[in-house]
Amino acid sequence: MIVGIIMAAGLGTRVGTSIPKQFVKLCNKEVFLYSLESFEMCDAIDACLILVPQGWKEHVEQATSEYSKVQWILEGGRTRHDSSLIALEFLKDFKVQIVVFHDASRPFLQVSLLSRIANEAKVSGAVTTAVPSHDTLAFVEKGKIAGYAEREKLWRIQTPQAFKFERAFRYFKEFSGTDGTQPFVEAGQSVVKIDGDPLCFKITDFSDLMIANLICSHWDAVLGFIS
Repeated sequence: MIVGIIMAAGLGTRVGTSIPKQFVKLCNKEVFLYSLESFEMCDAIDACLILVPQGWKEHVEQATSEYSKVQWILEGGRTRHDSSLIALEFLKDFKVQIVVFHDASRPFLQVSLLSRIANEAKVSGAVTTAVPSHDTLAFVEKGKIAGYAEREKLWRIQTPQAFKFERAFRYFKEFSGTDGTQPFVEAGQSVVKIDGDPLCFKITDFSDLMIANLICSHWDAVLGFIS
């Protein structure tokens, strides 16, 4: 079984909205439902688990009542890593081969990309999407440019990310990090990179929310064209 884990437990305070950003509406649909629809449409995904903030479980249960792949809704932890462990601990008694983590605040997820990363995990055991950095990147100290990074070697990590369950369960318990790939790298394991999608950006601040509002009215047409 391949299980999608929707990471929707954060509070998203940097956006400046009165509710967590994943529950803000884009074109009359909550942010987290966009990527959930991609999981529903993806033949490679068998079931979904959604992690939510404390006090939001009932809301999400009602919002996802017509989504057939949503099997479990759990309250997440204080950090992303804590939430990941909650999901993995819960799933350990099920026959799960692959887990696919995705940020709920990345609404614009191609079905084809989701399918590709799930299938790649069967082969490599650990895979993430990433996009190259097109900007010049500099080190800044005390408000002044102190040096430059080698842009060609730097990639911006995205989700979805997929891992063989047994490996994820082991390494997430042994190592922690702000990203799902970090426990694998800390354990000395390889993580395959596949090209991500610039449209699959993370809504972090208010400007991201404004851009997402411009995209959402066209997303159904885009999804049908590229997926």
